[in-house]
Parts: sequence; structure tokens; C-alpha cells
Amino acid sequence: TTKGGKALFNYMFIENFNIAPTIYESIEINVKDVDPAFAQKLNVALIQNTNSLIRESKKAIVGQYLANTKKVIAVQSQELDSISKSILKIKTDYDLIDPDYQAKYLSKQISNGSSLNENGSKQVKGIKEKGSELRILKGRIESTLNSYSQIKIKNDSYLLDVSGDMDYYVYVSKPNLQDKNCSPVRWIIVMISSL
Repeated sequence: TTKGGKALFNYMFIENFNIAPTIYESIEINVKDVDPAFAQKLNVALIQNTNSLIRESKKAIVGQYLANTKKVIAVQSQELDSISKSILKIKTDYDLIDPDYQAKYLSKQISNGSSLNENGSKQVKGIKEKGSELRILKGRIESTLNSYSQIKIKNDSYLLDVSGDMDYYVYVSKPNLQDKNCSPVRWIIVMISSL
């Protein structure tokens, strides 16, 4: 780079680029150059580069959110796995399928004076010893599943943002070429100088 190149660029930019907000909450970009086609290309390039900068910045930030949600999902998946294994072990050890229904059925049998077979006694023992633990585990699995589904929705949203190429601009009117060169009106200059 040449000495003073940045200052020259800034001067040329200020002289030839005019970026201003409009009353409609949009931005108007005017680019002046000797060659109107080149000015149009500069305008388009400015919009596209700004869009790319916004897109990459957003992807970097959303990428961090995505990494965090993946970690949470992994932890919650392990927790769900662990709780499911604990529930399955208790149900298998005591031949329990639906502890609430089985508790009602077995209590009716006992209240009617029927003797329980070996399997029924095993189920009664399981309900007495592990019934409250099963209820706690079921509550934990429900709350973890609820949390898991919410974080999964966020994760999918972040994944969509990171993998998609979204544009962050909408043209109100596209950069267009002037119909004719913008130059001073000669008859006005002649008239003013005559006066």
C-alpha cells in the first residue's frame, strides 16, 4: 500500500458514495462515477459485501449457540438413557408392567382374601419397595423429555440458520443506470452569467 492510500480511499469514498436513511426505514445508496455502469457495479458490490459480512457474523454467533445446544442435548440424552435403564431394571426385577394398574388389581385380590401366587407376591414387594422410586423416576424422565424437546427445537432452528444462506437485504429498487448523464444545464449557466 502506498503512503496515504487509506486517506485517499476515505476521501474518494466520502466524495462518491452517499448512504442515507429514508423516511421509510430503508437505506438509500448513491454512487457517483464517470462510468455509470461501474457506479452500478460498485453499488451492487457494496450491498453484497455488506450482506456477506452480516451473514458470516451471524453464522459465527449462531454456530456458538449450536455447539452449546449440542452439548446440552448430549447430556440430556445420557440422562434419559440412565433413567430409562433404572426404570427398566426395576420393572424387570419385579415383573412390573403398569405399576399403578397392578397395584389396584393386587390390592383387590388381597382385599377379597385371595392368596397371591409367587409372581403376585413379587409384584407386591416391588410396588411397596420401589413404587415411590418409580414415580420419582417417571417425573424425572417427563421433565427431562420436556426440556430435551425444547432444546431440540432451538438446536434445529440454529442448525437452519447456520446451514442456510439467507440474505439480509431487500431491494426497494435495484441499482439502476441513469438514462442520461447528469451534467449542469447550460442555458441556466448562460442566463446567470449574463445577469
